[in-house]
Order: sequence, then C-alpha cells, then structure tokens
Amino acid sequence: MEPIDYQREYNRLSELYAKMGEGELETVAAEAYNLTDVAREALSFAISTRGFKIPLNLASPAEEEVESLPPTDDGFVPDDQDLSVNYVAQDRGELLKVKAFFDAARIECFLGEEKVHDPKELTGGFEGGVEMRVWKAEAKRAYQLLAAVIPDFEKRDPVPDVEVRCPKCHSDGVIFEERAAAPTDSTPAKNVKFCWVCDDCGHEWEDDGIVQS
Repeated sequence: MEPIDYQREYNRLSELYAKMGEGELETVAAEAYNLTDVAREALSFAISTRGFKIPLNLASPAEEEVESLPPTDDGFVPDDQDLSVNYVAQDRGELLKVKAFFDAARIECFLGEEKVHDPKELTGGFEGGVEMRVWKAEAKRAYQLLAAVIPDFEKRDPVPDVEVRCPKCHSDGVIFEERAAAPTDSTPAKNVKFCWVCDDCGHEWEDDGIVQS
C-alpha cells in the first residue's frame, strides 16, 4: 500500500473506531486476526487513547473450531420488512467468514431466501450470491462491524437505509440503546425486544425492531 493510501485508510478506520463503544471495539478486537496491518494499528490506537484494556486477538482459529450460534427459534421465519440485507456472500467460504463475525458480535443473521440460521439448511447454490440479513434494529451496528473487518467494504456496500422514528413525536432522532433480551434457546427471536430512546423528546420504548409510526 502506498504511503498516501495507508494514511487515508488509517484516517478512515480511526474515525470509524472512534464512533464505536467499548463493546463494539471488543468485538472487532476479538477478530483482529482478520484485520489488515493498518486496521490493527488504528484499532490499537483507538483502544489505548480511550483507556480501554482490550487485547487484540491475533490467533486465527481453525475453521472447524468456529462454532455457529445455537438455533434461536422454533421454525419462526421473520418477514422481509423486518430485516435488512447487510451482505451478499459469493461462495460458502465467504458466507462462513462473515457469519462468524456476526456470531461473535451476537448479531442474529438469516441466510438466503429461506432465512435460515444454519448454512447447511440452504437449498440453493451461490449463483448471484446468498443474501445475509439481520434485524433492521441491528443493521447499522452490523454495517459498522463489517466495515471494520472487511477491507473496502464501505465502497462495495452503502450504509443501510434504515429509518426509525419516535412513535410519540415522529422525530428521526432515535437512538438504539440495547436489546431487552439476547436471543437464546429459551427466548425465541420473535420475542426479543429492542430498547429505543428519542433524542428530541426523551420518549423511551421497546418494540420488536420496527418502529410503528
């Protein structure tokens, strides 16, 4: 990489990491073995300057050691309107790599037209790519994650257009706070609630990821 390109990429990543919270930085650091040298340098600097004690994991696990998240539902298939396409994998290796990122960040991912969790349940091939969807409430966090770990991701995939408005004042100044419950075997995905707060009127609410206007 030319010096000017290296500096430009370093600046881009530094701005990206500066917007992340401690938990998000921990997620990226856990997958540091997949980052480029400039990304690791920018990540390390971002962590140290903010006083976090987060180690960078540079040991790449063997493919067979990477485990998927356990099934989170009982055959529940969400509607397309509730999901956002965050990545289109062109082959199985690429799909498994991106899914491992989502799994590590505890971001639930639905694969292909079937919207399954397990890649083994995909019935079609990779001609035209396999779409990888996440809940709309998680779309921007998923995008930030992939932008941090996949070189030139931002050039290939625009920021997802996910509009969320306050149900009280209808402002778009909405902040996603947290999931009320992380999906588990006992908490199906359809029962998971997302916590929001309006930056304009202060209204707080929970929903299933889609704000009704």
